[in-house]
Amino acid sequence: MATESGKKEITGEQQTSPSNNGIEEHVDLRIRKRDKKRKIVIYVEDESEDNDEAPLTFFTGGVPQIKRYAHEILDHGRSTVEVKPGGAILITPHPRDLPAEIVSMILKHITNQPDLYSLTLVNKHFHSLVNPLLWKDPKILHRKALRLFLSCLADAHHPTPGRLVEHLEIRGDYWTDTKLSLLLPHIRHLKEVLVEPNTRITHTSFNHVPRHCPQLTKIFLGDEKAITDQTIARIPQHCHQLKTLRLVACPRLSDDTFLALGDQCALTSFLFDFSDASFWTEPMIHAVRRWSLVQLVLNTIPAFFAKLLLMPLNNNSQQLPQSTSFAWPKLQRLQLGDCTEIDDTTLVPFLQTHPRLMILDLRGGSLLTDESIDTMAASLRFLTTLLLDHNHFITSAAIRRLVCRCPRLATLSLHECSRIAVGDFPENEIHTETSLIIRAKGLETIRRAARQ
Repeated sequence: MATESGKKEITGEQQTSPSNNGIEEHVDLRIRKRDKKRKIVIYVEDESEDNDEAPLTFFTGGVPQIKRYAHEILDHGRSTVEVKPGGAILITPHPRDLPAEIVSMILKHITNQPDLYSLTLVNKHFHSLVNPLLWKDPKILHRKALRLFLSCLADAHHPTPGRLVEHLEIRGDYWTDTKLSLLLPHIRHLKEVLVEPNTRITHTSFNHVPRHCPQLTKIFLGDEKAITDQTIARIPQHCHQLKTLRLVACPRLSDDTFLALGDQCALTSFLFDFSDASFWTEPMIHAVRRWSLVQLVLNTIPAFFAKLLLMPLNNNSQQLPQSTSFAWPKLQRLQLGDCTEIDDTTLVPFLQTHPRLMILDLRGGSLLTDESIDTMAASLRFLTTLLLDHNHFITSAAIRRLVCRCPRLATLSLHECSRIAVGDFPENEIHTETSLIIRAKGLETIRRAARQ
């Protein structure tokens, strides 16, 4: 179909057509010569503003036949075909709507709630697509918003819109046990919950979260008031799909409670940040080693337990590292808070058996040498972030070799490393006497210089 002067053209061979009374007669057609063959040109009215010409009479015959022919030759999925007196056809194409699936995929990239709300006012189609996104991740930023949110759920007819809520952030002192208890019956499809430390939520109400929300896949508990041994024990009883658990403040848990997390949940990410290192026991460490983790962050852990985590599962075996079994073969992120007892003998075999590591944070690993750095360069081709602060033995030459052999490395931190001076890396982006952080641009400069 071609376009001319704001009109769309549909071409077809000149032909004869029977009239309504059955007598064959020639069709009265408007002919335009584009080549040596004679073709029919049918002008179709467009909805564009610059179209001032009226549609042309091109066919005489039965109305059903004309409409059918027009639909066959028209390539618009949504158009209005109208037959005027005298045989003129008016074809008005309408803009084709994008499929709802494509629009939904585009809308998912809009994270600003006011923007999403504005889109609900465009038309009914957009409202039906955007409204579930607003319910999916409600932003409750003040006391009045929480009150309106609860009222909306209480007044809604079945099915309640609370079934759409998948992500909930609980922050602010306006959150109380009463408010959470009123909310829980409405959000049974909740998948992620975050409790900040500045709320008035206690274990009295949070103990019921696992029972009401068994589809949880991510829990972040940052308020010690909301956590007891009983709270954690209920998680594996109900939330078998739980993949991520983050505890920022946590009281002492029993070994059995801790063991159940790995046995009954599908944990792949465990993040623990708490100042009391006495939380840990050896049975807990052995439990963590049995989990199928992709991400492990333990910012407060005694040095002995940090070393134990990296030991082979068969500690008494005399097998070579290549045939020794280690925990978490699919590990992508490892962050340990106290690595002062981890040396090359412990780390090198671990690195060789974990090639998927992308983020490695071993701050305080003062015993590590260039041997560990060269092993990283040889084994960790997906490495993007490396933090090796407070080390006494690694050299700038080994670090440069690592940078060149790990093309995806984008962040490198070497704070207070005794044998590395800030001047060794002019690419450094933090200019102090002891701070050394090199970002992607500086790391690429190192690689470029090495190729010359």
